Amino acid sequence: AEEHAKKLGVSVHDFLTLEMLKYIQHAEQNHEPHPLTNLHVLPYHHGDRHPRNDSTLVGAISGLHMTVSLHDMVLQYSATLFSLVYGARHLYEAMNAAGHYIR
Repeated sequence: AEEHAKKLGVSVHDFLTLEMLKYIQHAEQNHEPHPLTNLHVLPYHHGDRHPRNDSTLVGAISGLHMTVSLHDMVLQYSATLFSLVYGARHLYEAMNAAGHYIR
């Protein structure tokens, strides 16, 4: 990924994001499932501190393959980002529900 990003003059993050957007567009144009349909990341590797405050929860990644391709890296990176963003949204919604409004 680093070599590809250098060739395009972008960061690795931007390269991986652009690749994921290509995968999503391809799936939509061909009426295929979303590329992350079968790959899920639960980022509680040190327990979930907020908003559940349950230190016994554990992280997990399901849907991994035994390959190490650029395609797999893009999917794993994207699934991890999605999981972190959904976690942040969950915290935001819980705080709003408790009367702590974040703008």
